[in-house]
Amino acid sequence: MKKFTISQFLQASYFLFILFALLFGRSFMGLYIFGYRIGELVMGVALLFTLFLILNRNITYKYFNSKTTNLYYILIFFAIISAVLSNSSFLNLYTYKSNSYLLAISFFFISYIIFQKTQISYKLITVFQVSLIYVYILSTVSYPSFLVNFFKTYSDKFDYNKASSLAIFFIIVIYITNRTKNLKSYTYGYLFILSGVFLPLFLYKSRGSFLAVLLFIFFEIIFHRKEILQYPIKNLIFFSIALFIFIQSSFDLTDNEFNIQETSSVVNELLDQKNSKIDFLTFFIDDSRLYSTDHNVNWRLQIWQDVLFGSISENKFFLGYGYGDILPAMEIEARRGNDGTNENVHNFLFNMLGRGGFVQVLLYLALISSIYFNKSNMRSYDFLIFVFPIFLISFFDASLENSHFPIIFYSALGYIYKKDLKQFKYSIEENY
Repeated sequence: MKKFTISQFLQASYFLFILFALLFGRSFMGLYIFGYRIGELVMGVALLFTLFLILNRNITYKYFNSKTTNLYYILIFFAIISAVLSNSSFLNLYTYKSNSYLLAISFFFISYIIFQKTQISYKLITVFQVSLIYVYILSTVSYPSFLVNFFKTYSDKFDYNKASSLAIFFIIVIYITNRTKNLKSYTYGYLFILSGVFLPLFLYKSRGSFLAVLLFIFFEIIFHRKEILQYPIKNLIFFSIALFIFIQSSFDLTDNEFNIQETSSVVNELLDQKNSKIDFLTFFIDDSRLYSTDHNVNWRLQIWQDVLFGSISENKFFLGYGYGDILPAMEIEARRGNDGTNENVHNFLFNMLGRGGFVQVLLYLALISSIYFNKSNMRSYDFLIFVFPIFLISFFDASLENSHFPIIFYSALGYIYKKDLKQFKYSIEENY
């Protein structure tokens, strides 16, 4: 019998955590263990590992180039400066909660180091592929009552997966599947069919996630066009099936009986669901402020401008408000949501601007750029195809401001970063 090493145990546990976070999202992260929620415990791990990296810089210099490593340390240094200048208490858990978007970056390093010598397995790809289909069932067909009762009993909140959580799940699975050797004869059929299944759901739930996933699919098709054309008949059949599934799924989500002649009207109705329709060119300027006649867009615009103009007027533009209190832009009651708990500005860059200032925004973008430019075996388009859609989601959503989404993103980025994407492959031999 094959021995189960500590390294393999960590890898298996890490994969299971990511899988459960993708499947059950906020409900899973809210589960209590010894009086603390999983999200809090995981961010505690992120804090400890961040401190470990600071105290053991030789670790990061061993695995990463000096530019990436130095930018990460400078980013953390200025976050500490912002906290000190704003009198944010390091004994207050809120300080770490409001700074979780930075602490989560440590999972990029954790993921890279843990999976340094790991080949992605065929069975693991299959598990994630099947799980992606299952999460669609959870979102559209039926959520098992025993799971609902379990989360209501043991979690601080039961909630269906947000569009952003579904989108990053879709992107990760399709991205890795399309870069797995020896699966080329059917892998793009998976892309086409799953696109037909999920696009109506994204259109229904969130236009931001829909746009991001649509661009991701477009980029994937363009990037892999030569391989797709190697099997023209097979992929044409898959595309035709995907188109049929898209139409059928659109009717299912709008509770209409299927009539192919009514397809265009059903898609329009899908756009109208939950205010998903957007009127273009509805922006206007009044008293030096930008507005939109679209309510959802305007709600975000006003918050972002309050963060920007407020930080300038209060001399917080360069180093931010810190992490001790809610951002002033979110103190308005109408912006706090129905339960009064929302404090996310729904834009990861404006959140950084508010918390750590313009310096933090520049350092973060420099860090991401260093990952892009300084990893020789990452093809530029590959990197952008993965990162850009996720950033687009988070530019209109609170995804990178919560706990599980950034952990998933940086873990996936760390795993992808270590791979030579030109030779992305799986090992038939299972490691766990």
